[in-house]
Amino acid sequence: MPPQAIRLLRQWYVARPDSTTRAHQYVDEACGTPLRGTRRLDAETLQVLLSSSYDTDEETYGASFSTYHRADLHSALRVRAESAGAKVVLGKMAVKLNCEAGEFVVVDSHSRTGKEVVKKDLIVLADGVHSMFGAHVTGTQIPLHETGRSAFRSLIPMDKLLSDPEASKLFQQGGHLDLTGCTHPKTGVFLVTYPCRSGEVMNIAIFTRMQPESRRLSDWDSPATIEQALNGLEGFHPSFKAMIRCADDMRVYTVLHRDPLPNYVKGRVVLIGDAAHPMLPTLAAGGSTSLEDAAALEVLLHGLKPDEPAKLADRLRLWEALRLPRDVTTQVLSKTMVQPKPATAFASEVRHESRKALEWAERDGGFAEENLMAVMQERGVIRHFGGPSSDSPTTATA
Repeated sequence: MPPQAIRLLRQWYVARPDSTTRAHQYVDEACGTPLRGTRRLDAETLQVLLSSSYDTDEETYGASFSTYHRADLHSALRVRAESAGAKVVLGKMAVKLNCEAGEFVVVDSHSRTGKEVVKKDLIVLADGVHSMFGAHVTGTQIPLHETGRSAFRSLIPMDKLLSDPEASKLFQQGGHLDLTGCTHPKTGVFLVTYPCRSGEVMNIAIFTRMQPESRRLSDWDSPATIEQALNGLEGFHPSFKAMIRCADDMRVYTVLHRDPLPNYVKGRVVLIGDAAHPMLPTLAAGGSTSLEDAAALEVLLHGLKPDEPAKLADRLRLWEALRLPRDVTTQVLSKTMVQPKPATAFASEVRHESRKALEWAERDGGFAEENLMAVMQERGVIRHFGGPSSDSPTTATA
């Protein structure tokens, strides 16, 4: 999670200041692990090709760059939500949605019986990349596409990794505290590691050409074998293979992407997170943009009363005008590693999608007679997400 996401987690008291220690120390209820920096290794020799430090992130960005185990973060967010009064209902599945009425139908997730109609002032759809209701919001079916890549993932106990004579060569001089990545120049296989759960485990991910047996395994928790993961590491230094052999199990999924959606809001329904803008897992952007979506809703809906539907509609249009350009730009740029090309190769696509987003916002995002997007551009709110720069009216700065 990059600093902007960590600031939100601190604001929500998932991470709170530690009064017993010096400044910038936090008690993280989700067991977050602040990263020391990043390293890019040569896949064949282990030579450090590039490195950067996150030492000044607190001072520069107001928070650290930290990593999380998915389950730990989910649990901590749920605890905070329930402590704020949210009611979590398990074992239910939404099967029907009416955006304009703010109604959805749920059934028992196992038996598919017990139909119940639920009506709300606002429905936030956060049901992930396989969202059942995206087309209800956009009015058209925008399918998922395979990227041609499979992702193998595992969590390895840190002490086991560092005590292995061969695998530990990957993490000399405190390298286990870094976000480490490497790409094999001949095969294009990309591997990344980072610590999580307060540094107790190492998360590893290997992005390989999609293997026939893993085709369409879109569930992120599908089982795989250690040997299948090793098959993708042809030509890698033996230390990488030793690291994989330290794993007790392996998971695999097919990496999918979807073209950007034209809108995130319809009636009383709003799409956020992967349901709105699934990211490829290369920029640490999927989780952070989802938190940004939620935080923007928190700010814009604050103080709104249930009997103010017109105000709700205006706030949702403003939320969409703020979020859509940023999310679309990040979504497009997330392709740059899984589909190996320099970021500049995606510049025209970023500009195209950003312009579409801005055209929509200028057309539908204003209040009364005001041109909301023009005002936001003048104030610099969206200047870096596809709007023209002040120096050159014809050049997009995305």
